[in-house]
Amino acid sequence: MKYSIHLLLFITLFHGDIDNKKYSLRKYSHVKTFYKSIAKKATKICLENNIPPASLLAIAGLESGWNQGYVGKISGNILSLNSTKKNRQLPALYLPTLIKENKVLFDSVKIKNYKPTELNWKKRPESYKKDYRPLPLRATTFNLAYFENNPTEKTKAHLQNITDFVTTFIGRKSRLKVYRNARKKMDS
Repeated sequence: MKYSIHLLLFITLFHGDIDNKKYSLRKYSHVKTFYKSIAKKATKICLENNIPPASLLAIAGLESGWNQGYVGKISGNILSLNSTKKNRQLPALYLPTLIKENKVLFDSVKIKNYKPTELNWKKRPESYKKDYRPLPLRATTFNLAYFENNPTEKTKAHLQNITDFVTTFIGRKSRLKVYRNARKKMDS
């Protein structure tokens, strides 16, 4: 019985390997692009602050949907860090969704390329997430596609977001007890 369970487990795992080739993440260009832009510098930031880089990169990827969510694309906030009283947040937005693809559009140039019948407009609630766009644009409805049109600035915003997370949220003086306890475990 013991051997049959091991054999069954082995066959299941081996069969899973064959199937996984069809679902390789390498074919998803947005995942590759997301990690390529931040991986090296994020790893350095993590190692300087005694944080496991793989865990932080996984959190950033999953939290932002590999930078596919409209709030993260607009604000540069890939870790969904909340804004504080000092920081400005993204206001409520009236944005269209592309009906066929169920994709939120926020670039005014791209929106003009579609017929009104192809779009479904909705008022989106204000986001309590920190906005990393430069000061004249931060917390405004202007130039929402700033990071889409400025990839180097987007990378800087993502790295600043990671630095904020590593130093503030998982910092030694974090307001959150859970993070302080995790910090103690990482330091020991």
